[in-house]
Amino acid sequence: MAPPILPILAVLAAFGLVVIIIEAPNNRGTTCRIQSCVDPNSQLESQLRNNAQEALRAIGSNRMVTASNNRANRGQHVFNNGLIGFPRSVLQELLRDVGGYDEQLNNLVQDLIPLSQSVQNLISTMVARFSSDEFYVDYNADVFGEYVRELRKALVAYLKADTSPNQNDRYRIQETRRRINLIAREMVNHEVYVDPMARDRWLNQNQNHLENNNLVRDALKEMFQNILQTFQKASDKIRVFRRTNN
Repeated sequence: MAPPILPILAVLAAFGLVVIIIEAPNNRGTTCRIQSCVDPNSQLESQLRNNAQEALRAIGSNRMVTASNNRANRGQHVFNNGLIGFPRSVLQELLRDVGGYDEQLNNLVQDLIPLSQSVQNLISTMVARFSSDEFYVDYNADVFGEYVRELRKALVAYLKADTSPNQNDRYRIQETRRRINLIAREMVNHEVYVDPMARDRWLNQNQNHLENNNLVRDALKEMFQNILQTFQKASDKIRVFRRTNN
């Protein structure tokens, strides 16, 4: 006699496992039951990992994505907090290369405020908390970091060529523009600045959170769609002091 199924199912459910029972005919014309246990956390992690890997491939990266299970003391940001300082980091790297760092940085940053203060405040405060005994995995930090490095490198190369007093430096500027547009487009398509588990937890906490989520999402979409135009505002000033220094 086959063992009773229901007590077994109760035990498996207590451990967070989903039991799938498939009834299939056997070669004797009778029906047998095939049982398999599925861990929803494993399924979720696999999906997040695959999505992250696909995002990296979209910008030509061959590196393998890595996960983090670390939990921040103040909670996990829904939108990566590094978004706020990104424009400044681009200018810092550029000015270290071409000179004028101390004198020009603060002046140039004033022209690069693609996100309103209210949106910046939301990015800083939209956090979800996971206890140490809860399942949590983050692939966003790794993917976001790779995208930011690639986008910063492309923007610095573009600004350096666009503001150079030497016309020969503009040789590959169109190729660099295409690279910037590709990264920015895929950044929006894959929402690499979002921690999916933090977002879902945060949205489930309060139905009114959806409005703020959509507000930030739309602002970031606009920011990255117009990334070249935004940095063009600083380009004219950079061109002036580079010519003066030379």
